[in-house]
Amino acid sequence: MIRKLLLAAAAVLVISCVGGGVRYSPYELQEFPQKTQEQIKNGEVALGMRQQAVRFSWGAPKEVRIKDEVEGAYTEEWLYTRMRVFVTKLVFTDGKLSGIISGRRKPSKPLTSLGLRESSDQKQPADAGQQQQNAQ
Repeated sequence: MIRKLLLAAAAVLVISCVGGGVRYSPYELQEFPQKTQEQIKNGEVALGMRQQAVRFSWGAPKEVRIKDEVEGAYTEEWLYTRMRVFVTKLVFTDGKLSGIISGRRKPSKPLTSLGLRESSDQKQPADAGQQQQNAQ
């Protein structure tokens, strides 16, 4: 009996970890208006949403940037990435979603700018350095 109970508990735990979509309890949603609750359940964000509602809907951002206060308004930018290519920036002003900007991530620096381009030194066989030492 205890073994069956432990197996059932383990199965529930594994299923809840695999599902991963729900980041809130029904009790936590009660503080939001009905429309916002539906948006959270559907994984949507909308202008005017508070930060906690966005967290429940999309989860934690990959990066948070805190901006300098402008005209007395506190601003944060939350960055979400998908497939390491697409970026969505959510802009919050005084805790409410005030902007949604989506696009492709800027390409990283080309290999040549990182000093990784092929040079004549790299074209030598791996044992060429050892051959030079043996010759001396």
